[in-house]
Amino acid sequence: MTLQIPIPRPTYSPAREHLIKAVPPHLICSLVCGGKECRYEGPGDWSLQQQAIRGVFSAWVTEDILAMARPSTRLIEKFSIIKQFKGLNIKSVINLQVPGEHSYCGDPLELKSGFSYLPEVFMENDIYFFNFAMADFGVSSLVCILDAVKVTSFAVQEGRVAVHCHAGLGRTGVLIACYLVYATRVSPSEAVQFVRIKRPFSIQTRTQIDLVFDFAQFIDSQRTVFTGVSLHIPPITLQQYLYRQQHLLHGYEARQLKYVPKVVDYACKRLLQIVFNQQDRTAVQVEKQKEMSERIMTLDIRHTITSFMPFPEFQQPVDPDNVLRPLVGVAGSWTSSISTDRHTEIQLSKLSRSLSDSRLFRATRLDQAQDAIGQQSMSVGQKRTESFEQFFGRPLKCSASCEGRSNFADDKNQAQIDKAASLILPKRTNSLLSTGSLVKGKVHRNFSVKEHIRKADDHGSLLEMVARAMSEGPQIDDDLLTKVHLWQVELNENEGGWGRLGGEEDPRILSALMWCWLEHLKEPVLRSEDVMALLSKPTEKHHLQGLKKSQEGTINCILDCISKFTGLPSILEDRVIRRLILALTQSEEENMMHFAALSNKLKMTVREKRSHYLFSKGMVKTTTLVKISSHGKSK
Repeated sequence: MTLQIPIPRPTYSPAREHLIKAVPPHLICSLVCGGKECRYEGPGDWSLQQQAIRGVFSAWVTEDILAMARPSTRLIEKFSIIKQFKGLNIKSVINLQVPGEHSYCGDPLELKSGFSYLPEVFMENDIYFFNFAMADFGVSSLVCILDAVKVTSFAVQEGRVAVHCHAGLGRTGVLIACYLVYATRVSPSEAVQFVRIKRPFSIQTRTQIDLVFDFAQFIDSQRTVFTGVSLHIPPITLQQYLYRQQHLLHGYEARQLKYVPKVVDYACKRLLQIVFNQQDRTAVQVEKQKEMSERIMTLDIRHTITSFMPFPEFQQPVDPDNVLRPLVGVAGSWTSSISTDRHTEIQLSKLSRSLSDSRLFRATRLDQAQDAIGQQSMSVGQKRTESFEQFFGRPLKCSASCEGRSNFADDKNQAQIDKAASLILPKRTNSLLSTGSLVKGKVHRNFSVKEHIRKADDHGSLLEMVARAMSEGPQIDDDLLTKVHLWQVELNENEGGWGRLGGEEDPRILSALMWCWLEHLKEPVLRSEDVMALLSKPTEKHHLQGLKKSQEGTINCILDCISKFTGLPSILEDRVIRRLILALTQSEEENMMHFAALSNKLKMTVREKRSHYLFSKGMVKTTTLVKISSHGKSK
């Protein structure tokens, strides 16, 4: 049985939340925090174990992310915090405060910045500084929190990250929990509970908990790659997909794929690697490393929760801000219990917080597989169940206060959903999924094509194999259809699927995934009016002028791939272009006669791209380049 995770509850009592809202901001410091004697403005009230950075109330939440109270100019100088940061490889500071807040707590604020320190102090020492203002005891919009999460993800790639607000509990905990949801396969409940284990009393108010759940639901809705594999995933347009993709990507990848769907770009890169018999290039390695990092962090989070929290009678720590004189020298104890009223409240909140298509059941399946680093001999689900059955001395039953199916779907019900989804026939008869029934199972990657690639002794045989795969029509065998379907499910359910797809060596599957994705868009990439606009433009240069950037970027990506197939027989190239047009226009085979002019246009574009490609490689001279271009125009 899968152990359920209780919905976290606020550490602030309702009375305290109402009091904070009623107190004017200028009185918060003296009435709530303690004014000059604020416990969060120095190390006096905290043990050394609660000072990961000496002089500041701080704790490591992950190996790379530090949660801390705000430092001040005095503390930075007195405790050599810059030197500590450098020694710990902390390369970024993320400040979640609003300038001017808590001006009566601790040392006076810096007039120039409005914070307790000058950001220039960090930047002059090659430490990045970011400010994402969030109201004290409040939350931010999903868009703003997403920006902060993506910056956190970028910063983690550069080195370790220090996050702070005032106390480093509420807003700081929210950002870190949202980052964990974004970067791993954990649920919002798991993210909150993990942050609270590492940083007791974090994520304090009801609205902050709700934000983590809302963010998880928002991110989950943006991760779908293929819309034709499930009943509950409606089709979307190319522009809508790119808009969602921009929500998830950041850094170089976001700039590179601004107008190109990742699935198209990735398939084209893998096909070129097969043609040139190359293995594990940069893009594939990046995805594999990302998958490995995600998996290790996910396992660590779940193992930590399993070993620390006494489920299902989960008990919250006593927040020191809710009692008169807290014992702040201790990390906190788990003493309070869930009342009957709160139990009812959690039951009601499940309706608004549940993730309708949570992906945690997929992570559970992955947890049951062999661990990537060979150190996990037992699945995380089994460890959870066994450890807690031993703790309670009886088999566990699902608690009514848990998230239930919103986090861990029942395998039997999911199998029924997948079976129903596999019987849906797409709107077009030449779709890759229009024939055969698809059975969900394990993706088998040991294809005979691997042997063919190993034995291939010349570029031409690989080139023709890939070209034939790209030109393959809808009448393909059921076994291949099943494998294509399984890859679609894999990419929909697991962010790490991109890394595993990098090991796919069958060009038929890679091509099928690309064509299937194009054919299942809500609208074709090229509508009739787009074709007319494209053909009405002059042909001397800018062959795809007149299209939207999303259309132009998608088509150019595929044409760039085809143009690198140097030495490809013209009849095979014609068949690949033909298959491309069918996918872009979502048309039937018998309607190809109406696209003769479009076919010539795309062929001309391929020839010009190929001539520039060969010239850049030093394979043709300038005069030859002119002749090739002229020949293409004359056609």
